[in-house]
Amino acid sequence: MVKCVLRGEKDESGSHIFFECDFSYKVWMSCFNWFGISTVVHSKSWINLLSYSNVFKRKKGRQTATTIWLDIVWLIWKHRNALIFDGFAFSVDRILDELKARLWS
Repeated sequence: MVKCVLRGEKDESGSHIFFECDFSYKVWMSCFNWFGISTVVHSKSWINLLSYSNVFKRKKGRQTATTIWLDIVWLIWKHRNALIFDGFAFSVDRILDELKARLWS
């Protein structure tokens, strides 16, 4: 098993990369904070998505939340790969700034 490229302490898995890693957890908590949501991040992706989308009561809000959730997962993956292949530092602030730019465009 490959070790996490961010910390090197735990085996890298989908759950670890996107939800359990300290850096990913900080990304999620920063996003929730920006949205004004107080919650926890579950390590199982489908439970995380359900709990995240259920914060929004209306159907349209849940659809928007699902899109944002996918954006966050994609940005974590993109920045992880930039670290591996291009040597860029993983930055929670940069991910949050990129998410904000994507949502405002």
